[in-house]
Amino acid sequence: MSHIALKIDSLTSIESADCTAKAFYNHLNLTTLKRITTYLLLTAGLLLTACSSSDDDPSGPESTAITLSVSSENILLGQSVSYTVVDNLGNDLTTAAIVKIGGVEITENPYTFTSVGSFQITAFYQSLTPSVAVVNVEYPAPTSISLSTVEQAFLVGESLAKGTDLTVIDSNGIDITTAAVITVNGVEMTGSAYAFTSEDNYEIQASYQSLSSNTVAVTAQTPHSTKILLSDFTGTWCGYCPVAGAAIHNAKAASSQVIPVAFHIGDAMENTDASAVDSHFGISQYPTVLLNGAAATWSYPNLPFSQLETALAVPQPLGLAIQSTVNGTSLDITVKVHHTLVRATDLKLAVYLLEDGIVASQSNYVYDNHPDPWTDYVHDDVLRKAYTAPLGDAIPASGVVAGAEYVKTFTSVAIPGSVVDNQQLKIVAYVANANNEVINVQTAALGAVVAFD
Repeated sequence: MSHIALKIDSLTSIESADCTAKAFYNHLNLTTLKRITTYLLLTAGLLLTACSSSDDDPSGPESTAITLSVSSENILLGQSVSYTVVDNLGNDLTTAAIVKIGGVEITENPYTFTSVGSFQITAFYQSLTPSVAVVNVEYPAPTSISLSTVEQAFLVGESLAKGTDLTVIDSNGIDITTAAVITVNGVEMTGSAYAFTSEDNYEIQASYQSLSSNTVAVTAQTPHSTKILLSDFTGTWCGYCPVAGAAIHNAKAASSQVIPVAFHIGDAMENTDASAVDSHFGISQYPTVLLNGAAATWSYPNLPFSQLETALAVPQPLGLAIQSTVNGTSLDITVKVHHTLVRATDLKLAVYLLEDGIVASQSNYVYDNHPDPWTDYVHDDVLRKAYTAPLGDAIPASGVVAGAEYVKTFTSVAIPGSVVDNQQLKIVAYVANANNEVINVQTAALGAVVAFD
């Protein structure tokens, strides 16, 4: 109590001492009171705010699903599709979502399709289940169709095959060959190919839906007769070679279109031309019989003739003619090549001199119970000389012209001294391509004239 009294006493003293000091004191108390009041009001406001926030969540409900929508599910190639991504609350998340087609993210919206097919579009947003839409893209209806053929000239016996020799393309670039109706000289083509059975001019046209194509004119021409070359790599020392020799003999008897050449290796009938051909083809097993040079190996005796029949059935675009005269120990030879069609320009001509009826002892292991050695074995078709390079001389480009002839003349070429009997001599000439595949072959007895056939 004394302390309080002291303060009152002091205050009384102040008041009595100086009126000016009393006024200052009153002003100080009023300012302090205002500050305290403001502080209490702010504190109360903060407390009220804290209490209300615990009762109310300002963030609202969260997204639980998304939906991807596209402007069209079926469009034509080159058209565009726009897309939107919306959550279950109706919020547009298109720009926030990741959108992919076939696993590849896209950012274009609308998106333009550049290929046909069925495309799955998938939208992703945070960890929510992706949403999927499918868009089918089709070609527009064609406005025209175009017909084309690989060749405009064919040989009688050849066929025009859909998709290989003949195609139909619509204005969208689609191959519609199998769906189109194709006519040849106004008659609908049935099956997958059209076979030319006679020499003639043909008009080919296609139709599809209500569209008609251009007309393609082709010709079919009569080919020269097809002959095949059998290259027999043999030797008198080869005990299995009589089996191949017998197969060749039977093939010649069955068809005059089979023309053999015997390349002897390792015996008295070998020469540099025969060994060069043997080396080129890398022959390591005897006998070996090649069908049309590098084209194939003849699978005698398991297929004694059917393989040859297949080769003989193929029409060839060129034929050969041979003429020769004997002047003592030399020859004049003329070989002509006629090109009905030109299917290859890199061609070679080979001209050989062959001899039949050479009797020489032959090893024989298995053939027809004949003795070993077979002392009176008759060797035919023996290569004595190549008047060109062993695998042929190049025919110049000027000599490879459709409808024209190429003529090669050999003047005063020698008959080799190894020949036993001039009466048994003959000429064989063939044309081969750059791969040494024989296209056609011809033969003529020495001194005879064999025209194109």
